[in-house]
Amino acid sequence: RRELTEILLSEAGARLGDDIEFVHDMRVATRRARASATLFSAWFAPKAVEPHRRALRKTGRRLGAVRDLDVALAKLRKYASGLPAEDQQALRALDDHWRRARREAYVRLLDWMDSGDYRRFVTKLSRFCVTPGAGAG
Repeated sequence: RRELTEILLSEAGARLGDDIEFVHDMRVATRRARASATLFSAWFAPKAVEPHRRALRKTGRRLGAVRDLDVALAKLRKYASGLPAEDQQALRALDDHWRRARREAYVRLLDWMDSGDYRRFVTKLSRFCVTPGAGAG
């Protein structure tokens, strides 16, 4: 339940895209939720938990694609800032390429979060988390 709360609290910021930490926080929460599902899997029927794990994995992959490029771009900017101007210019093509790739990954993330499948996943996982005995195996 705690990780689902973090996912939901970070979602609005991740959607805005102004602060890369929201994508990071949301990704961390999905990873922790998946780890929790694995850790407690002995107490749940696989059929009850697996759909949640699949949706968490899909969410995490889309968040990860954006986050990995955010980190790469930040490292590239830091590295380039210590170089002479002509060397910085040489890295501009790589920066442009990664920015385009990040925009595409971000669109895929938003498409997923805007989908009915994502909304159903959040609704079902919310219900699962607050229903005593749900999925008990």
